[in-house]
Amino acid sequence: MVCFVSLRVMADTANLFSNPGFEITGLGAGEWRIDRGRDTEAEFAVDRQDAGEGDRSARVRIGRVSGYGMQFGQSVPAGQQGRSYTFAVLVKATQQPVKLGLQIERRAKPYDRPTKGATVTIAPGKWMELHETFTVEKDFAPGWFAYISCAQPNCEFRADAFRLYEGDYVPFEKLAREEDEATGVRVNQSSASEIRVANNFLTLLVRRGAPAVEMAGAKLAPVGAKTITGFRIIENTAKRAVLEVTSDRNIRTRYAVRKNKPVVEVEGDRRLLVTSRSQYAVVPDIFASDLVFDCGQDRLRVPNEHVLAQLADDGNSIVVCAWRSRTQPVWLTSAGVEISCPVAVAVLAAPNIWQQKKFAELDLVKDVKLDQPVPFRALWRTDYRRADGLIDSWKVVIRQAPGEWESFGAGFTKPKTRTVWTSARGTFAYPAFIDGNDVFLRRTHFDELKELKFRDDDFALLYPVQKISRSPATAWGVFDVLRDVAEQQADDLVIKHVERDRYPATCAVTAEYEAVFDDGKEREKKQFLLKRLDDMDNFVLSIRSRIDEYLAWRKKTGEFIAAQKAAKPQLGPLADEFASVLARFEKRLDHLKLAERTPPAAKVLIAKVAALIDSNEPDKAEKAKQIGRETRTIGGSQDHAIGDFRMITKELRQRAGYRMTMAPDDATFEFARVVRERTMEMLQCAFGHESANTD
Repeated sequence: MVCFVSLRVMADTANLFSNPGFEITGLGAGEWRIDRGRDTEAEFAVDRQDAGEGDRSARVRIGRVSGYGMQFGQSVPAGQQGRSYTFAVLVKATQQPVKLGLQIERRAKPYDRPTKGATVTIAPGKWMELHETFTVEKDFAPGWFAYISCAQPNCEFRADAFRLYEGDYVPFEKLAREEDEATGVRVNQSSASEIRVANNFLTLLVRRGAPAVEMAGAKLAPVGAKTITGFRIIENTAKRAVLEVTSDRNIRTRYAVRKNKPVVEVEGDRRLLVTSRSQYAVVPDIFASDLVFDCGQDRLRVPNEHVLAQLADDGNSIVVCAWRSRTQPVWLTSAGVEISCPVAVAVLAAPNIWQQKKFAELDLVKDVKLDQPVPFRALWRTDYRRADGLIDSWKVVIRQAPGEWESFGAGFTKPKTRTVWTSARGTFAYPAFIDGNDVFLRRTHFDELKELKFRDDDFALLYPVQKISRSPATAWGVFDVLRDVAEQQADDLVIKHVERDRYPATCAVTAEYEAVFDDGKEREKKQFLLKRLDDMDNFVLSIRSRIDEYLAWRKKTGEFIAAQKAAKPQLGPLADEFASVLARFEKRLDHLKLAERTPPAAKVLIAKVAALIDSNEPDKAEKAKQIGRETRTIGGSQDHAIGDFRMITKELRQRAGYRMTMAPDDATFEFARVVRERTMEMLQCAFGHESANTD
């Protein structure tokens, strides 16, 4: 692999802003924010409609303005006293001229500033760079808030390429030219029979007489082609080069390489065979758990869900195929991966970019460090293969400081001990984390799911999902390839929060009113208690609405499975397997006694607490505690139910995915595919108590 280091990359490493060009979306995207003066209306959104660099920029819209107006920026570490820094950003007015300024202030009182730039009028239609160079005159603990300021009502502008770095101002245009020189595409034809196309990530080698196009440990060839007979250059610029390669039987395939991307885009009439020395293939799944396959099997048709990763080269590369259409069939064969075009192929190469660890080497109560560190900062994922053949997939959290975590939504209840609680699994030690560059895994057990076990001879896999804020510019994960190729599909890979998910939960409110009754201040705090009781009532109702959603989905899906079994008797065994998974809904309903633990029952208890506030009966505090215990029983059962229901739905999705690969005919494959797809009706969104972002 060819690898150059650009000045732009070097500048990014010294930039105090994280995700300065808004290229990272979703988890780990950084903490961009808008501060507003009282009654000021302002919002921002990141999109691909225009960009000063890369693919995205932030669009800032301002309506009514009062006070200081709007401040759009990010909290960053403070610079060192006595040193000079430059704050620069690309901006563009989108409608009419806009008056903007750059400012940096202390993140706490007295909110004094190391710099406050003049207000500049930005004309629409062209990107320009605002910049301020300043010397830090004093200490600015606990850090800075660096931002664009605007007090102009009813306007809109875009911002991109934020830079805050030590040193004098270097124009963005100069950096861009240097980056083009270092990361641009280069075509080198050494002879009539050999040509190379390279950028800072990859080299594509085409040789007459060779069986395939070579690419950093992977080989690409149309299915059925045996020999490359010729090639010609279709496009050759610093930003993009395209080669048309001809194979025997006059098969023509086009390969496109772009600047600063580890991706080759392939178009042709034949299916593409991607060959690599792979040990495992992974179908990543944000909504449930991954599917993991051993490579070298005869022929498996895998779910065609936009991306497939081959873990190759004994841990040193990942070959990623990504595509836009769900109609493209994908086959995992003993020779490699077969997929119809168009498709993008990337080889993500770095030492130990993926690793595996046998469960026999992991401990139930101690964290075990993997043999090798991770090669770069990113959101990593670890797949735990269970004794039942299914997978538990975990985001690998990152230790920032003792008791502080970049948890990607995992929600630790006790950060110091990395303890997490979920409604379905109970309380447990989160099984995977990174400290510095070292990875630690634990063979976590779950008190709520004692049947969930791991075999000693099985393993956990680790691989990078996506870059996050402060990832190096050369870091790419599996979903970064998909995002580059098919933006819409990748941006949909986020579990959405259900708006009607209302807090506070029963455990919080019951604890509050029990404490108030213990202190004898229930009458003094009557209005507060009544408001909290009403909020809790709404919470119980909203959780129940989610339970009802799951049950309605379970009924509809069960009817579909039964109808398919009746219409196609050969589907009987598979239909019975899927139905047995769905039957666990009723088992959980009975176990949790949800027929009697209902919102009306909770409402009766809430009314008892309200009546207790003004009553003169003795032992009010003890009665409040008894009511609290009964209320928590109802709330806890409901919370548990939606966590359980989500886990059941995730299991059905994963089982359907594996059954697709084992399907003996198209009808069976399609049946399993539809069942797997139906689970997305529930899994694409979640209530907080479903713990959807934990595993």
